[in-house]
Amino acid sequence: MRRRRGDSDLEKWGAFNEAIFAHAIERYGKEEVAKWLWEIWNEASGEFDGTPGQFADLSEQVYLAKERIEKAYGARILMGLEIRRA
Repeated sequence: MRRRRGDSDLEKWGAFNEAIFAHAIERYGKEEVAKWLWEIWNEASGEFDGTPGQFADLSEQVYLAKERIEKAYGARILMGLEIRRA
């Protein structure tokens, strides 16, 4: 994220994530979605190119969206990263 994002952009990011969570639950069911681990940022390079503050702002919007959807659907959404050991 090379440019500074305003509050409006962050709200759109939150609404986008809320729509993704809702779509997943509506399509696959809350029991199936409860098995998944969701990541906040997943770039091909594995790195976020913004500042720590920008990542915190993005993360906050995702977690707020998660909470709204969990409440609306009575669902459980797991956030995290699965680490696989060889």
